[in-house]
Amino acid sequence: MREPDPLGELSQILEAISRIQDYVKNLDEAAFCASPKDVDSVAMNLIVIGEAVRRLKPEI
Repeated sequence: MREPDPLGELSQILEAISRIQDYVKNLDEAAFCASPKDVDSVAMNLIVIGEAVRRLKPEI
């Protein structure tokens, strides 16, 4: 198993945040909730963030 790369993990987190912002930038809450595609896209990127955070060492 490879050693976690903190900069790589942080980069993944920032990329996922950017994608989420792009997915929801022109949507109000009702439009977002009515779009399973957008909900799934945001959920997937939240999973990416969670997994990347889990791989970070506690001191970071």
